[in-house]
Amino acid sequence: MKYIRKSEEPTAFAKWEKTNKDVTWNDFSKPDSDHYAVYEKLRKELVKQQNEMCCYCETKFKDVSTKTPGVPHVEHLKPKSKFQKEIYHFDNLLASCSETKSCG
Repeated sequence: MKYIRKSEEPTAFAKWEKTNKDVTWNDFSKPDSDHYAVYEKLRKELVKQQNEMCCYCETKFKDVSTKTPGVPHVEHLKPKSKFQKEIYHFDNLLASCSETKSCG
């Protein structure tokens, strides 16, 4: 795994995080939720910071749009089930490919 140097947390995500502590990750990341626009900004920023490469296999993402299956998704470095207080910590979030044979 390649070291990922993170820059600052996206402003829109930081603002959203402060006022939406009660929102579950599933609600935040669902395409039909009220929060999805912020999720998309976050996902695109992670992809950009990682030079469009998967955090696990370092493969270049084939497509970073939301229109096709297999787009990169936001992954938690520390599992949500064990680190619930870190679900929305920017340092715990990475972009992963959706290859079911390896990372997704």
